[in-house]
Amino acid sequence: LGELRVKLSELLKNTIRPEFLNRIDEIILFKPLLKNELVKIIDLQLHQLGNILLQKGIRLEVKEGVKEFLLQAGYDVTFGARPLKRTIQKFIINPLSTELLMGKYEDGNRIILDLDEKGRVAFRK
Repeated sequence: LGELRVKLSELLKNTIRPEFLNRIDEIILFKPLLKNELVKIIDLQLHQLGNILLQKGIRLEVKEGVKEFLLQAGYDVTFGARPLKRTIQKFIINPLSTELLMGKYEDGNRIILDLDEKGRVAFRK
């Protein structure tokens, strides 16, 4: 790790002007997230959604295929896990919100998130 830090410092000195480089207080190196860590992030986000739905008396069940879909669609090597939240918003929260507003689900219902035959996220009771 020390050797990597030295190489990074040299690279920065060669590419960034000194007046800007002097404004940087510290360089923090991040390890790439592992698949199981990304799945934990997905689980956390979906658990929060489940808690919101529970307040309305609706239970949420998520099939493993959906988590794998979100992992593939929402992970970016450059940006790490940041796109995951937007992916969950796009494929789950936004369409589910529309269905809730249309009155498709009510108190006591269970929403199952699964993949349809085309591999897209689908909602069913």
